[in-house]
Amino acid sequence: MLPHLLEPILFAAFISKQSEELVFGCVGFFSEFSSSLAPCLTAMLARSRRKFRETFLSKSQFFRLFGYNGHCFNLRKTMHVRTFVKLLSSLFFCLSASLAAVHPALEKELFTIRDPSCERRQFRSSMKKIGEYLALDVARDLNTHEVTMKTLLGKEAVHSLVLEEIVLVTILRAGLPLVDGFLEVFPDAEVGFFAMKRDEKSLKAKIDYIALPSLEGKTVILVDPMIATGGSMCDAILHMKQLHPKKILAAGAIATRDGMERIQKEMPGIRFYTGAVDPILNSIGYIVPGLGDAGDRSFGLKID
Repeated sequence: MLPHLLEPILFAAFISKQSEELVFGCVGFFSEFSSSLAPCLTAMLARSRRKFRETFLSKSQFFRLFGYNGHCFNLRKTMHVRTFVKLLSSLFFCLSASLAAVHPALEKELFTIRDPSCERRQFRSSMKKIGEYLALDVARDLNTHEVTMKTLLGKEAVHSLVLEEIVLVTILRAGLPLVDGFLEVFPDAEVGFFAMKRDEKSLKAKIDYIALPSLEGKTVILVDPMIATGGSMCDAILHMKQLHPKKILAAGAIATRDGMERIQKEMPGIRFYTGAVDPILNSIGYIVPGLGDAGDRSFGLKID
């Protein structure tokens, strides 16, 4: 919970080079006392910096809210209600959406799946790896308990293991490679499936098939490679909420703000985990720049 509270503060801190240096200086200070704390803080900083780039307000817009004219701040300048609401929306976006920590390995796989020349086998492999990276990000936020193990040297080692019962749910067929990656991190998780078909004119999805285990009191991670309009996720979440899960999390390789905003509006309280947030949702419901149809890229063109 603490990282979630700190991230908006770190987000706001990245408004000047001096602030950035100060925050990184604190990380260096803490690393002198705890070798395990420094990587956690560094990951939070990376996520906050990424969010600052992806959020609704650009850096210059953020400055202008406080009357910055390029040289100094004019705090007497009144902030318009609309821009103030936009600022709050940006901070709320930071709280509700978690971009996986910026890492060259994750960026490499995102680059690979966006490449039009990427073959199906490589596409599935990269999507699976993205699933692993996202699952690791999710695992950091789950409840844990300490377990003590006596090693062959007769010494005790203490480790924090995930305490929650996990159910992975995906939407066929595009979500299969991504959920495989999640299973590498949560190998004992139960798995559920939705089969949906989207009407290309209305962009609404129709549920054709549902296969879910018991969700009562369990943590559900809904995995979908592309969070575009958010319609499919809303339908799946609405159905699963009737089965009384402890909480529902959502994860995708690439998302749009429009899709996440819709889910947050219709299904408040859902936390997102995504590798990238693309800026545009076009008229036919595709993410731009995106990568195309994830199902077709993984398994070949389907016959309607």
